[in-house]
Amino acid sequence: MAQKELFNVLLIEDNPQDARLLSELLQHDDSVFPPFHLECVNRLATAIDRLKTGATFDIILVDFTLPDSHGIETFSKIVEYAPSLPIVVVTGLNDKMIALEAMRQGAQDYLVKGEMDGKYLARVMRYAIERKELEQKIVRHEKNFRKMANTAPAMLWISGWDGNFTFFNQQWLDFTGRILDQDSGVGWFECIHAEDSKSIQEAYWAAFHERAGLRAEFRLRRFDGIYCWMLATGAPSFSEDGAFTGFIGSCIDITELKQSEKELKYRLEFEKLIASISTHFINLKSDEIEKGLNLALQIIGEFTGVDRSYIFQFSENRETMTNTQEWCRAGIEPQIQNLQSISTKLYEWFMDQICNFKSIYVPKVEELPAEAGELKKELERENVCSMICAPLVRSGAVVGFLGFDAVRHPSTWTDDVISLLRIVGEMFVNALERKRNEEALRQGEERLRMFIEHAPAAIAMFDREMKYMVVSHRWVSDFNIDSEDLIGRSFYEVFPEIPERWKEIHQRCLLGAVEKCEEDIFEHANGTADWLEWEMHPWRSATGEIGGVVMFTEVITKRKQTEAVIVESERRLRSYFNLSLIGIAIISPMKGWVEVNDKLCEILGYSHDELKKMTWVELTYPEDLVEDLKQFELLLSGRIDSYSIEKRFVRKDDKVVYAKTDVQCVRKADGSVNYFIAVVEDITAKVEVEQEYVKTEEKYRSLYNSSRDGILFVDMAGKILESNPAFLNMIGYSAEELKKIHYQKLTPASWRDLEDNIMKNQILKRGYSDIYEREYIRKEGSVFPATINSWMARDKEGNPFGIWFTVRDVSERKKVQEQLRHLVYHDVLTDLPNRTLFIDRVDRAIVAARYNQKLVSVLFLGVDHFKKINDTLGHAVGDRLLQAVSGRLRGYLQETETVTRIGGDEFSILLPSVDRLEDAIKIAEKLLRAMQIPFLIRGHELYLSCSIGLSFYPNDGEKPDLLLRNADSAMERAKTLGRNNYQLYSALMNAKALERLALENGLRHALERKEFCVHYQPQVDIQTGKIIGMEALIRWQHPDLGLLSPAEFLNLAEETGLIVDMDEWVLKEACNQNRQWQIAGFTPVRVSVNLTARQFQQKDIFKSIEGILQATGLPAEFLELELTEGSIMQNLEETTQILQKLSDLGVKISIDDFGTGYSSLSHLRKFPINSLKIDQSFVRDIPVNLEDTAIVKAIISMAHSLNLEVVAESVETEAQLDFLRTENCDKMQGFLYSKPISADKFTELLISEKNG
Repeated sequence: MAQKELFNVLLIEDNPQDARLLSELLQHDDSVFPPFHLECVNRLATAIDRLKTGATFDIILVDFTLPDSHGIETFSKIVEYAPSLPIVVVTGLNDKMIALEAMRQGAQDYLVKGEMDGKYLARVMRYAIERKELEQKIVRHEKNFRKMANTAPAMLWISGWDGNFTFFNQQWLDFTGRILDQDSGVGWFECIHAEDSKSIQEAYWAAFHERAGLRAEFRLRRFDGIYCWMLATGAPSFSEDGAFTGFIGSCIDITELKQSEKELKYRLEFEKLIASISTHFINLKSDEIEKGLNLALQIIGEFTGVDRSYIFQFSENRETMTNTQEWCRAGIEPQIQNLQSISTKLYEWFMDQICNFKSIYVPKVEELPAEAGELKKELERENVCSMICAPLVRSGAVVGFLGFDAVRHPSTWTDDVISLLRIVGEMFVNALERKRNEEALRQGEERLRMFIEHAPAAIAMFDREMKYMVVSHRWVSDFNIDSEDLIGRSFYEVFPEIPERWKEIHQRCLLGAVEKCEEDIFEHANGTADWLEWEMHPWRSATGEIGGVVMFTEVITKRKQTEAVIVESERRLRSYFNLSLIGIAIISPMKGWVEVNDKLCEILGYSHDELKKMTWVELTYPEDLVEDLKQFELLLSGRIDSYSIEKRFVRKDDKVVYAKTDVQCVRKADGSVNYFIAVVEDITAKVEVEQEYVKTEEKYRSLYNSSRDGILFVDMAGKILESNPAFLNMIGYSAEELKKIHYQKLTPASWRDLEDNIMKNQILKRGYSDIYEREYIRKEGSVFPATINSWMARDKEGNPFGIWFTVRDVSERKKVQEQLRHLVYHDVLTDLPNRTLFIDRVDRAIVAARYNQKLVSVLFLGVDHFKKINDTLGHAVGDRLLQAVSGRLRGYLQETETVTRIGGDEFSILLPSVDRLEDAIKIAEKLLRAMQIPFLIRGHELYLSCSIGLSFYPNDGEKPDLLLRNADSAMERAKTLGRNNYQLYSALMNAKALERLALENGLRHALERKEFCVHYQPQVDIQTGKIIGMEALIRWQHPDLGLLSPAEFLNLAEETGLIVDMDEWVLKEACNQNRQWQIAGFTPVRVSVNLTARQFQQKDIFKSIEGILQATGLPAEFLELELTEGSIMQNLEETTQILQKLSDLGVKISIDDFGTGYSSLSHLRKFPINSLKIDQSFVRDIPVNLEDTAIVKAIISMAHSLNLEVVAESVETEAQLDFLRTENCDKMQGFLYSKPISADKFTELLISEKNG
């Protein structure tokens, strides 16, 4: 009980004699109840007026029978105007039932006139005050716990052993969309996905039985029906004695993490698929490409889950398109036969999209635009629901498209599918291109055969057995042989006179050598001879193997005759020839390379001799050979005399050389070819530079145009020269408009100093800037924030010629940051600052007040009876009312003053600079008056009041939390004093709390310090007067407060959980003592021990009792357990099992305080109960009170009909004993026979009875 110098007592009693008697009884002994002031009124209305006017009382004593009120209505009206005060009912003998009803409705106790002494009255009043203070403390603790849980970021829950909820926080309710009543008593497994439920329950029970932690992932149903992935962690909680107290856990949402893992897995499979297809095509031969394309279509079709995948190729002029390859899922009808050489003019919309390098994605065919009507008809004919296509691009031109169809049902495809189409499409194009090139090579070989046959030179092509394969007409004429049946005959058969050395030359060529001879004698069969110039080259097949020999011959008999004439001229020409800076070659149609200069040898990497043995075909890069041969044919035919071409040569070291080649034909007088002059200029370096420039330009332009950041280039004068699309979208100007605007005009005036500073101290000094933030002005005048990065552009000499800027619009990020900051520091319902922001402002106010020598005041305001409005009109009205209260409070405060919603119906107000206490009090009075103005909420006119507590810096604390806590205490005091008032904080308010804390600390150590003892009250046979049992009752020998009865500490033990250990100690002590009396030779009797509901609900209660009986040696039939009705009516099935096991053991069961609970007779019949104990509230007024008399008679009769013994407690008069004896009550206990006494005194009592 709070320490006060004087307690104010309000006595409502219309009988002056009774009022005088109560006053005298209180003054009789002030050792129990401290000094007091008694105010007596004789009417209920007078008492209510006193309470309304703010009179301060600590306790109310009220009689039921008053001139203006009677019965329970009297009590109800007092509670309405003094809900926070302890109330003791003073009643006559005939009003006992009304007094009990008052107890049920919240009265702390009742007194019967004529049956009280001073000490008893004082103790009842003292306990009433202490009980009320304890109840209020419990309410506050519960409120703080829920507030803390509901502000946690995770979903918190507590469940029982069966998985059913006993608590969950607001985050759980918000996520599941349920309400408190729906989830109370419901297991959290209910919301888990069916596929996860079993594994989670197994993990839960494993953690429970192994007393280990729980960590599991599962899907939980959200309020909108969507299942989200959760990570649950938790563990079972057990008390110090090992009893299960609850399963405590939390859940956090990991849906995004799971989605990331899924996307990563898909990405890996995607990349694996691409690598597989790429490898597949690399290893394919050209004649297998068609088959490979079909297999690839199947692979990507099955991977993406489509119904049909296909390739269309356009004709050269794009007038038609043909479905060249198709794959269909089983059950899907192929369409390839119906889609051959289709006119593209029917599908202009489609062709416009695809030929502009755009992918076409049609989620639903019915949503195609009107201009795609023909396409829509065709897709509907094919039963296509969804379609996606990507262009096939070769050498910068669209040559067809690759597509997917969904036939069974519409499908949606991600950007990854579009990317897959493009990548695979590129592979398909490369494969088709390779096939096309190889086909072109075969055609080239055919043209080569035709070239050889019709070449003006003598050329022959032989296989490895030197059999003719191809021969030119010139060869036939030069060697004067019959051309019929020549192909397939052996060279040696045609020329049997050939020298043996020629055969050796042929064999060397077949081994890879190139043989040539500029002057050789060839003897004809007719005996004539000619000078020949010849070359022999091995030719290779497509696999690289030597397939035979090519021979070039030219009759040079006439040339030999003229050689002498031209030797001198040739010498002079050679001097120029070898000094040239470009490669030059003279080529004979018959002998190939006649002459090459040093520069050409340098370009191609061969020596002169090596190069002269090579052919033009061998040196030319294969892909360039076709075009070169076309020009060469025109040259040979005489249609042109020269041509110029850029082509590639293959050097000796296999490197590719880019060259500009000019070929000039020198003809004979008859117009036939004499020789060719080829001029070769190495342009490799130039081409590589151009190619690198193109690549760089493409990369830069792609990055520049696709960047989400704005990019612009400004010259040193501030003129904007370039800007990418992203910046144009940000700023609102077109590119042409920006070029006419100075860069500085895009900068608000307030930012120009910063720009100048960065230009001067960063960009000009070091060439770049740090990332900084500024604003830009849009075309329409608005501004937006952006982060900027800039760097200097310099020319080759290092001179600056402009500055690049990258600009990132951070408007959305700023907006989100501001919204998040607001949510962090404001209450969601009222938009008032929340507790965190309030504490920060109080802290700042304290710092300022300390400097300015001012006061800081914190007001704690609670809306009176708000819960009644919430319960009556609903939470929606309650929420609107709180918003209206918030608005009214803000309207009555200055801008420098802060009002905060702490939680529920409680607000706190900061007055940051106060000169005097009176200034804060005036504001509190103003707020009290403001709250009395009616509120109109949804058609309801609501009248409110409030209670306000005030604390001041520095008087009541120097920390924000302490000031707020003390203001809260003062507010609670204001509510205690009748509400609708304000109270200043006083240190005395904490005295009671400190006293209770000291008692709790002592209680925690009482067992180990052996401060508890057991007293025993005899139970006697009413008919014989003999002791047949005793009740064991705990007492606490407090070192400072003396001997304390259970009423003074049992409730505290219940709250702290110490009651379980205390119950076990009393049971063990009582059993041991009873056994000692039996050993001493006294007649064995039963000892009754009270078990609290909490002790009885322990999982191992049976084993505990059985163990104590075994340890003490007391036979089970000499132990009786007393249980209240409330404790056995919980968990009926489990209770029945435990009671039956105890009964089977031999332990007797008694129902204590029978008649005060709500037990069902049908259940009592099922329990193995031995006796009923009539509550003292019914025994006290028998036989005078007729109602109590009737109740006791009924209990005795009912118990006997159920074969149960009846024990009456608190028997204190002979009249009570005579009545009980007459009604055949079995046993009694009470002060009439003996009060509870120590074991030693009880031993003396047993000795006295034994001695007769």
